Amino acid sequence: MNWLLPWLTLSLLTAGTGASAAYQGVDAAVQKAEYPSITLRIYNSEDYIANGDEGSRNLVEEFKAKVLAEDHVNLTVSYSTFDTNEIMLSNYETGAQSYDLICTSDYMVERMMARDMLVPFATGDARKTLYAHGYEGWEEDTYEAYGSPFLKSLYHGIKVAGSDGVAHEVNDYMRGYMWGTLGIMYNPGFSVYADRGLTPDQVKFDMTDYASLWDKKYEGTFQIKDSMRDSYAIALLYAYREDFSKLLDAYQNGRLSETDYNHQINVLFNNICHVDEFNEVATSLGATSPVTDGEIIDTIQDALSTLMGNSYGLEVDSGKTDIQTGNRTGIDMAWSGDAVYAIDSAEEYGTNLYYSVPTIGANIWLDAWVIPSSVQTQEYAQKFIDFLSTPEIAAANMDYIGYTSAVAGDSILEQAREWYDVRMPILYQYDEEAGDFVWNDDDELVRNEAYASLSDDEFNALLRTGKGTIDGETYDSWDDYSEKNDLGWTAVNLSYFFNDSLNEFQNNVDTVFYTDEYESITIDDKTITAGRAFYAQYPPQEIVPSLMVMEDYGEDNQYVLKMWENVKSGSVPTAVIVILIVEAVIILAVVIFFAVQHGISKGLRKKRRAERNS
Repeated sequence: MNWLLPWLTLSLLTAGTGASAAYQGVDAAVQKAEYPSITLRIYNSEDYIANGDEGSRNLVEEFKAKVLAEDHVNLTVSYSTFDTNEIMLSNYETGAQSYDLICTSDYMVERMMARDMLVPFATGDARKTLYAHGYEGWEEDTYEAYGSPFLKSLYHGIKVAGSDGVAHEVNDYMRGYMWGTLGIMYNPGFSVYADRGLTPDQVKFDMTDYASLWDKKYEGTFQIKDSMRDSYAIALLYAYREDFSKLLDAYQNGRLSETDYNHQINVLFNNICHVDEFNEVATSLGATSPVTDGEIIDTIQDALSTLMGNSYGLEVDSGKTDIQTGNRTGIDMAWSGDAVYAIDSAEEYGTNLYYSVPTIGANIWLDAWVIPSSVQTQEYAQKFIDFLSTPEIAAANMDYIGYTSAVAGDSILEQAREWYDVRMPILYQYDEEAGDFVWNDDDELVRNEAYASLSDDEFNALLRTGKGTIDGETYDSWDDYSEKNDLGWTAVNLSYFFNDSLNEFQNNVDTVFYTDEYESITIDDKTITAGRAFYAQYPPQEIVPSLMVMEDYGEDNQYVLKMWENVKSGSVPTAVIVILIVEAVIILAVVIFFAVQHGISKGLRKKRRAERNS
């Protein structure tokens, strides 16, 4: 079988709502009277799992079918949803309903650990013992095998003490689900910028610096997230930008190792949680006197208040739709998953959006599954995670949700190649009418006719290196192919995410993608990289050391919340309020439209591939 198509293939990802191949003969709805019945209670954000809609797979039903086939258990899944992490926590604390498995964000994992609300995942022999209804078929701890080593290492060392005062590793209490960054999505062709004398290249250059949002030349062209933690993060990075820049310079010039650099910027980023350590780092960077957590929060409030005055106003979820038409706003503080969706969708309006993680660093977020202390069936809570963390299942889920899976592995790599690698339409047949690549009866991609006679080894060597005959011409490499055909391709190595999770693929070889979505912009002898959806989905390796986890504020949460209320109370001018009210109906219509068009991102990715192929 072709190396690019291991036994877990992408054809299964679009197989509709049926169960996976191994369980197609099992009807989960057919209960066996002699089998025991167990209920699994799951609590998740709304529309945050593939459920059979829009041609997706119904993963809950597939899991029930697997349990029936493997364990001879009639599993009922009680599946509930919530709007925000805070609502989830409030509902859970009331005790009105208990759960076996909850999906929440990284900071909330810490908060729940501190309140003794979670139990750790069982591993090794304890996991084998836990699986009392059947171990066969569940032998592999899939998250341990395929969860991205990058994410595991990023959260390693973050510890939380419960009521007993004992500190526990966060990684022991959570399994990653989806992840991404908080960055800047922007429209370099926004008409207001041209009116102000800003070229698209200047905008692309400026958006690699948070300070641009405080600059008057971008006044009134962006909105602020009505999200305390996200807006706080942006203001913190701006307020302490000189310290972050000094550490980045020390790292880039070899005076700090990558480990020490990432540790110190995380101390700066979580300064109110580690005030003493923060003061040590700040002193080493030139600070003359220590500060308290209250003084830090005051500094953030000043920065946020100024930012609010320079902005158009606050938004919760409408920012990604406001920017797409190209005539309302030019910048949106965006979560990377929303950015991917918006970038693809905006093409329907002829708007080319970009996404940036500023050079001094950015907040990385992780949504994860946790087991609450109210768990009644930890066995099936963990088996559900085993199921979701299988790369083929994770790829199907990621295809529906649109965010980036915390699971790596072969199937995720294949899917990312199909979406983004510009070599694929050159070497494989593409059906423009179907909007997808062509597959044979063995679930393998069909090569273009010019390469059909090559042996697997010859074909694989050509795909990996680009050395050989392509489109009738001889080339030394894919870089040579790009240069001679004036394609502007960039090689991007995603080894940081995929290494050590692959079976059929090779580390540091097959993790190299070629993209036409990267642009190099040089101004004043400084060069930056501007990117689009691929950049948002998987940030380039060179910025990975600058990504930071924002911890829970702990006891300072009440003071940060008060600060945020102070900022918001004077944040929106009356004129803007009037405009927002008038446009509310329009915004609602746009939001509804894009909710209906949930599958547009995938379709537009296919459209881009078709355009490349033609």
